[in-house]
Amino acid sequence: MASYNESRRCDHDRVVRHGRRTLAVEYNVAQLSRGSTEEWRKVTSEARKLSKHNVFCWACLVDDKAVPWLLCFLSSTTAAIQDNAVASLLNLLKHPAGQMTIMEVGGVGLVVDVINVVAKAVAQHNVAAILFYLSSNNPDASRR
Repeated sequence: MASYNESRRCDHDRVVRHGRRTLAVEYNVAQLSRGSTEEWRKVTSEARKLSKHNVFCWACLVDDKAVPWLLCFLSSTTAAIQDNAVASLLNLLKHPAGQMTIMEVGGVGLVVDVINVVAKAVAQHNVAAILFYLSSNNPDASRR
């Protein structure tokens, strides 16, 4: 059984890790709004990695307004940026707020528009998965 001090140290380490992730998310979202193509490729790649972690990272990315920027990058002419944006969005759909944000900012139309123009087949499959996920988990979809 862990001692009280070991337990406190584990809690402290967990808080530090969350703090680092929060800073990483904030930095990446800020970088999405400016930069060159190469910087955007790096930042969308980092957003993709962060979006794979856990509900905390998903919430941070959604709360820090990453979704609208990722939707903008769906129309990028750079395949890596497109692929990273699509994969990030697919991962963020795991968080209820991520799904609602895509719906609220009109992202469904952007996703539909991009399905035939994404450069990579994997990205095209991920776009189809986004559309499927949005349609199957949308509580309003059954009323239409």
